[in-house]
Amino acid sequence: MGQNKSGMGNMPNTSDLPVHQESAKYHQGSTPDLEVPPLPEGMTLDEVFNYAESDPPSHFPDPVPDDQLFGFVRFDQFEYRVTDDDAPVT
Repeated sequence: MGQNKSGMGNMPNTSDLPVHQESAKYHQGSTPDLEVPPLPEGMTLDEVFNYAESDPPSHFPDPVPDDQLFGFVRFDQFEYRVTDDDAPVT
């Protein structure tokens, strides 16, 4: 992936799009007109549920074991020196 100086190499140009406030004003009070959730074309809701319950295809990689807990301990030694007037030196 190529990057230019600012590190924003292959980013799309969004200069012609409205800023967040303008977009929010335009969509204020509107809701998506979805009476039925969108489904993959040619599948019924029951088929989607059955597909979701099934095992992943054999070409999918194994899941990443992200449920492992790791503990870290850091031991540090602080050393203080006392001057003649009993004030610590940092």
